[in-house]
Amino acid sequence: SARNKQPWNISVVTNKELILKYEKAIIQHFIDYGEEWVIEHNKSRGNKIFYDAPVVFVISMKEGSGIDVGIMAQSIAIAAKGMGLDSVILGFPRVVFEKQYGDEWAKILKFPEDHVYGISVAVGYGAEKGRDREPDYSKVTYIK
Repeated sequence: SARNKQPWNISVVTNKELILKYEKAIIQHFIDYGEEWVIEHNKSRGNKIFYDAPVVFVISMKEGSGIDVGIMAQSIAIAAKGMGLDSVILGFPRVVFEKQYGDEWAKILKFPEDHVYGISVAVGYGAEKGRDREPDYSKVTYIK
């Protein structure tokens, strides 16, 4: 992290019932707020936010530490791949922290008092091989 501040905390969730409760709360948020495209997207994936992963890393952070948290999430994903596991970095779970249940979920996931939600990483064995993708070189600028 920048200047070794390590402005994060990682809640490692392996409790299957809690993961399912968290998933249901996320889905319910989108239903309650009528976000149709998200509802349909989730339905197309069997309403599996965490894809039945046995471990979910929930990274909380001090406000304004998004870059450090992104680096941490990428590090978890790379480490998982190195151990033969798959991962999905997820932003959707943030919605349960944006409304009336945010404090409750922060307490359940044992966030330090001065932390907010950063990002989640679901880790496990993939059910199917992901599709290969060609890099989009239009997003790269070469300066010589």
